[in-house]
Amino acid sequence: YLWTQTLKEVTVHVWLPENVTRAKDVTVTMTPKSLKVLTKERKDNIISGDWPEKIITDDSTWVIDEVEGKTSLTLYLLKQNQMAWWKCVLNGDPEINTQKIQPENSKLSDLDGST
Repeated sequence: YLWTQTLKEVTVHVWLPENVTRAKDVTVTMTPKSLKVLTKERKDNIISGDWPEKIITDDSTWVIDEVEGKTSLTLYLLKQNQMAWWKCVLNGDPEINTQKIQPENSKLSDLDGST
């Protein structure tokens, strides 16, 4: 998969098998703490695990689209803690060095009121 993040959200592009091309081909279960994506027909595990931090499920969503010429399940995740960078998408996956992240320019209105 391929992923990007801002302080507020994480976007994940999960590459899908060739036989999975529509939303009705998958079962996606997102909880505040975990993710599970299965093929509907054979119940094959596409991706699953625990988030490194909690997400807000009511404001997180997913679509099937094409990214870099491949069919992708694209997850749009709203972070519960919007003041921290994630080191990985799922616990146990390779981690990035969050010290090297170049944050986007922020507006004063984006900052936490307690700062």
